[in-house]
Amino acid sequence: MGMKHTLLARGSLVIIYFLAGLTTMFLARLPLTWATAELWTWLKILHYIILAIVAGGVLVSVIRRATNRVWWEGLLNAALLFGAWYALAVMPWPFFAAVMSAIGVTLIFFWWHTILVHNLFYILGAVGLALNFASYLPFEVALVGLVAFAIYDMVCVRSAETHLRLTKLLSPYGLAPGFILPQRFKDWFSKINPVGAPAIALGLSELVLPLVLIVKSAHWNSWAPAMVVGGLTLGAAVYGWRSNFSERFALAYVSAGMAISFLVLYLAQFQFFNYLSP
Repeated sequence: MGMKHTLLARGSLVIIYFLAGLTTMFLARLPLTWATAELWTWLKILHYIILAIVAGGVLVSVIRRATNRVWWEGLLNAALLFGAWYALAVMPWPFFAAVMSAIGVTLIFFWWHTILVHNLFYILGAVGLALNFASYLPFEVALVGLVAFAIYDMVCVRSAETHLRLTKLLSPYGLAPGFILPQRFKDWFSKINPVGAPAIALGLSELVLPLVLIVKSAHWNSWAPAMVVGGLTLGAAVYGWRSNFSERFALAYVSAGMAISFLVLYLAQFQFFNYLSP
């Protein structure tokens, strides 16, 4: 991208990963003992909507042979709203509160669409999508998917220019296909239309895929997910401080950080392989 990014932008990237990881860990550990029949029905509806969007998108991609990175980002963005509702639904409050909070958060997102609100909504959506994907993806599939996408980014999608062009194309309409990390503090409170300053653009898939593994690790023991969140944050910190963001290597750094966490868990004799999902 040919520019020097500020400490604020680089630090914001780490904070986004850390907050998303903590939120995912918290929600994944909840037993849902308060869930009513209405809440379970609502969760099933959201689950099938997200599944239909992803499955339909995959089917169309096979038919049209549209398998580029932008296409996959578009699929996740299409399901983002329902992911946010899913995350709100599993929080420890009554069904009525879950529905009202979903309505309120959605209205705030569309009517008061600052970069801060946008990023917070995307964190919530990414957490919800991760919780949903983890409900039916085995650990091995999620792990292979993360590694595959990381390798794909390094080998086939070296340049971030495509994602940046898409961001600039959508920003006049108040939209952005992922997170926006501006260089100046005041730009966090500005509208996305237009983006007030050159910013780091972080794709949604670069957060959703790692969060799925945090959800899976939450079922091993009480503090295994904290170790994985630590690895996630470590990888994001190294990426934030070493990268010039001209190449899409976020998943590679994050995957390496999480790999360290899994190695520590295994060496600490947490019986890592005994907790793998069947």
